[in-house]
Amino acid sequence: MTDPKPKSIMQSLGEFVGHIAQGIRTDPAKHEVSRTVEETRRDDGVILRRTVIEEVELRGGTKPPEPERETKDETNHARD
Repeated sequence: MTDPKPKSIMQSLGEFVGHIAQGIRTDPAKHEVSRTVEETRRDDGVILRRTVIEEVELRGGTKPPEPERETKDETNHARD
C-alpha cells in the first residue's frame, strides 16, 4: 500500500477552525437527556453536591429518534 499524502498546514488549519465553529454553533442543551442533582448538607457547614448529566451523542449520519407520540386511545384514557 502507498502512504496517503500528508495534509498541508492550511488544510489542517481549516479543519481545526471548522471543528471550533461547529462546536460554537451546536446547542449543548439539545443533547442533554436528563440532569440529576443530589445535595447533602452536613452539620459542620459543608455541602456535598453531585450532578449527573446524561447526554446523547450522534456521530456520522446517525439520525435522532423520533419523539414518541400518544395515540388517540391513550389520550382518551389519560383524561378519564
